[in-house]
Amino acid sequence: MNIEELRDYCLSKKGATECFPFDETTLVFKVMGKMFALNGLERQPPAVNLKCDPERSAELREEYDGLITGAFHMNKLHWNTVELEQNIPIGLLLELIDGSYNLVVSKLTKKVKAELEEGVSARAIEYDNEDDEAFVASLNLLTYKPVIYASNVAEEDLLDDGANNDFVKTVRDWSIEEGSSVFVICAKIEEEISELDDDEKKEFLEDMGIIDSGLDKLVAASYELLGLISYLTAGEQETRAWTINIGTKAPGAAGKIHTDFERGFIKAEIVAYDALVKEGSMVAAKEKGLVRMEGKEYVVKDGDVILFRFNV
Repeated sequence: MNIEELRDYCLSKKGATECFPFDETTLVFKVMGKMFALNGLERQPPAVNLKCDPERSAELREEYDGLITGAFHMNKLHWNTVELEQNIPIGLLLELIDGSYNLVVSKLTKKVKAELEEGVSARAIEYDNEDDEAFVASLNLLTYKPVIYASNVAEEDLLDDGANNDFVKTVRDWSIEEGSSVFVICAKIEEEISELDDDEKKEFLEDMGIIDSGLDKLVAASYELLGLISYLTAGEQETRAWTINIGTKAPGAAGKIHTDFERGFIKAEIVAYDALVKEGSMVAAKEKGLVRMEGKEYVVKDGDVILFRFNV
């Protein structure tokens, strides 16, 4: 195994990261913020330091004398230096890397382990440190992913958004515990409006006293859960919405359109969507002083209509 193969294998492990915390020639692989492998890039012959159970270390050092030794500058009881390109079976080397990784991962706090084993959703666990949560996130567990619950109710419950429906209340209480979202929907109404055009749909909902359709609620809930917003660009040819993360500054938002916009960003000409619609045009909005110029530190808001000024 060469160094590139070692790197690829280590980084294939769940939650594994690489860094150079000591110097520019000592490559360290971590999981949960802790080392499980260390490689001196300039060392000859090439080798890797790996954690190992003390009893197993003693056996390996005896069997592979000179090829597996106590790690220099590390706790020799728990760390071995393993030669990479010598007469060590590749299967054994992979086993030792796996073992070192598993020794670190096994230190996942008992609290988190117990809750996962009891069936608690990974997203509902209160993690004591960022390393534990980062590792659990790397496992791609379905129960860690954000969830939106759709509560299907009768027409009469839709008008008060399910406020007086005990079943909806139960779902909302549950969602609060695990940090999820809930929206109320009436499948019967959704089926009816799916066959209508936009004008008919709007009139139908207004007659029922409903502001948003179930689909609109789903989109809004999804954006909120994922921390997303939209800004708009408008011109003679088209008006378009661009999705960005909450907290994105103007240059980053411009980069969603084209990297040149971000690279050559100068200013952003901005007006709120509601203000633009009310005034009827950008010219009218400017005359009312509703259009403003913002610089690189401006944090884009949901519903901003933006014209980017750039130069490359």
